[in-house]
Amino acid sequence: NFQKYISPDAPDYVLLTVSSIDDRYPFFDESQTKLALINNYRIIGELNDDLILKKKEVIQNVPEAQNAESVNIKFGEDITVKKTDDLQYARFFVEYSLWGKIRRFFYQPPTLMITFTLDDGGTKTFRAIKPILADAAIINKYVGNTLDFQILMRSNGLLSANIKKIRIGPDNRHSGFKDNIRMVTMHYSFSNKPDSDRLADSISIAALESKYKPVILDSSVIKQDSIPYGIQDFNTYSRFIEVSGWAFREKADNRNAIVKAILRSKDRIYELPSTKVERWDLPGHFKREDIGDAGFISTVSKSQLAPGDYQLGVAISYADSGKRWVHFI
Repeated sequence: NFQKYISPDAPDYVLLTVSSIDDRYPFFDESQTKLALINNYRIIGELNDDLILKKKEVIQNVPEAQNAESVNIKFGEDITVKKTDDLQYARFFVEYSLWGKIRRFFYQPPTLMITFTLDDGGTKTFRAIKPILADAAIINKYVGNTLDFQILMRSNGLLSANIKKIRIGPDNRHSGFKDNIRMVTMHYSFSNKPDSDRLADSISIAALESKYKPVILDSSVIKQDSIPYGIQDFNTYSRFIEVSGWAFREKADNRNAIVKAILRSKDRIYELPSTKVERWDLPGHFKREDIGDAGFISTVSKSQLAPGDYQLGVAISYADSGKRWVHFI
């Protein structure tokens, strides 16, 4: 795939979404292919949840890897990642212990986990895949979703969340893996952009931040209500705050309900731009047929919020009503 996307017959357009399965970190999949995309394509728009990437008129050679280094690290210990303006790749060679080989032969491979510590001190833990770790992955920039990838491409990583530390596996003698891991790192520079592209990317980032601007709610249309809820993710590591989860009104019909996250600061309440998410696990769990669409993803740009402390909440409304039923967390 990497060779395809750096070749003269690479596709003219690519639709790209950053996501994964099985609780894996999505940015590790096809890391070499992503390097080709970053160097030889530009974002020109969006289609639903996909980014539209267009091939550059002149295909560039991917920069040569620089400062290659091989070190031995310990399983279960934090690995410090240096802060750099380029893309740092690493290959992790993790080996099974005798117990791990026996378990893999008779049952299934032991579970391998990877934990990132980000700039803001927050941590993210994912299921790791041994062959993918050995194939080379980007380890210094955190990209958890499509929005993060867009910021990475448009800013050459300068506005991306940095990864400060990485830990592979728990510190557990019975983990099924050997204590020693060989780590090979290398660096790739971002390709130089012409002034016209840099200007276009700066304008696009500003437009993206304006797109995720909150709406100030009128306190006269807000009512407190009994609202069961669940927050699946609450991310603040990047230039955006993202909240995903579900909520519904306990004593109302939720078939046409619109669920959004809200933030309260002092005397103001902000409603965040949101999209509806189908949650067909909820009707069976709560034994209610009206909450299959009770999921939501809300995103707001930090640049659109005044500095201060905020309280998170959920709001439920209906298309034919200007009222909001809210619950603060």
